[in-house]
Amino acid sequence: MLTARRTDKAMIEGIRGEEIRSNNGGRGNGSSSHNDSYQEIALERKSLREISRRQLRMWAFFTFLVNIAIHEIYSYSQLLDDSTISTSSIVATSSMAVIIDDNKTTTKKNTTDNNIIYGHLHIPKTGGTTLNGLMAAKYERVCGNKGYSHDAYQANIRAFEAGKEKFTEKGSGNAWNYISKNIGFEDCDYISEERSWDFWPNIIKILTSASTPSASISEQTNKKQLGLQQQRQQQQQSDGDNNNNLILELHVPCRDPIDHLMSMANYEGRVVKRVVFDCTGVETNDTLLETEIERAYFDMNRFNSQLVSQQKKNNIRLKCFQSIPVKPYIEYMDRFLQSRRIESEYYHHSTNDKRDKAKECVWNLPLEVRNKIRTILMKNHPYMKFCNRCMGTKHQLQFYS
Repeated sequence: MLTARRTDKAMIEGIRGEEIRSNNGGRGNGSSSHNDSYQEIALERKSLREISRRQLRMWAFFTFLVNIAIHEIYSYSQLLDDSTISTSSIVATSSMAVIIDDNKTTTKKNTTDNNIIYGHLHIPKTGGTTLNGLMAAKYERVCGNKGYSHDAYQANIRAFEAGKEKFTEKGSGNAWNYISKNIGFEDCDYISEERSWDFWPNIIKILTSASTPSASISEQTNKKQLGLQQQRQQQQQSDGDNNNNLILELHVPCRDPIDHLMSMANYEGRVVKRVVFDCTGVETNDTLLETEIERAYFDMNRFNSQLVSQQKKNNIRLKCFQSIPVKPYIEYMDRFLQSRRIESEYYHHSTNDKRDKAKECVWNLPLEVRNKIRTILMKNHPYMKFCNRCMGTKHQLQFYS
């Protein structure tokens, strides 16, 4: 090895000597063939050095490309691991994309899909006034007679300034001054209304017609003038549940039947200034028991069995939920609705006198009699029957802490 290094050194020195002699006009010793050999070796080594530089540049470029590829793969894997993204089927919804399977619904907000409208069927004494007011104070495009997004911020200020004794609007969003026929529901993501049950199949038909682009303002106006007559004609020609139609996901609030009945009785008692549900004699007289139940119960025709039987035909999906407390429901809907740019604090408006459960005789009745009350409620009222069958099934909205 040492000999080889010395030989190489001697060759290099010889080449340098030849270069010096060449520069001096060829002066010096040595034959021409010997000089040529040294020059060939020098050129060969120079060529090898140039090849090495090219290889080094190619290797650096290749390493750069590999680093970019690794970064892209890592970023994509992080995207797939995001808990808000699923490979489940995606169904469109207002202002966001909804990812649905048989047991749960999750969403990613801020998309442009506009296929699902959410509805809240306001059953008396299920916390609906507070729910509607809170939703309007927190989210955009909430439309309801007890809360409307467009003026919820100022309405709550007016309510606070007036105080409970003088406040006449009775609910956020100009509650009973809200004239829906003038405003319409075309810009609503969420509708909460105290209406007769047939409002819901009618409104989704009207909005489906309105969602079809109009060729002119004249055509748009004709759609409104034709109204429900046009909707019924279109419905007769449709098989229902058309993918081109809007879908109304209608949320029905439910609570314990007897507790709900007592809340109704408390409200009625305030109106008529007397006890509405009297337990005297009901333990031994089923007819009297039913009379007392019906004296206290009212739902103002807001639910009908046709809502259940004609869901597909009317492009309605019925869902039930535990109505009290209201906070879990609002947290659930946060996945579907767009938050207001500036949220409002909610000024609570009570529509019921405070209940004193200790004075409610029903809780002292034997369990057998209380079970009879539940049975009578489900027999006489489709709403109570629906809640009994819906709660605890996949059709109940699942709230997660």
